[in-house]
Amino acid sequence: MLQYAQDAQETDTPWERWEAEDSLGGWNPMQAHPLWNLSMRYRRKPRTIRIGDHKVPEPERNAPEEDQEYYVPSTYNIAMYQEYRWENVPFDQRCLARGLVHLSEEAAKCHARALIALTARE
Repeated sequence: MLQYAQDAQETDTPWERWEAEDSLGGWNPMQAHPLWNLSMRYRRKPRTIRIGDHKVPEPERNAPEEDQEYYVPSTYNIAMYQEYRWENVPFDQRCLARGLVHLSEEAAKCHARALIALTARE
């Protein structure tokens, strides 16, 4: 609620930054101020970036916790991502600086698909 109040100080339509969970576990954009029903879950919409014509989840901008799994998009393997553990070594730091660190497999896959779309033959 505090985060929503902060959003309301920045915009007249803070609900546009939020989603509510439906009964099937999906997330839906909000159309108005939330009622803050205790039986529902709310969250800020995940931030995205644009790669070509694709919107993808924003990569992490801060270092993950030590030993936390993270995923880097991969354009050359079937899985479309590589999995690593954060050890704060130069490789980890380079991935973070280049905007390649995601905390979910699906976010890394989405990022890889967008990169592939930039150069794929039609």
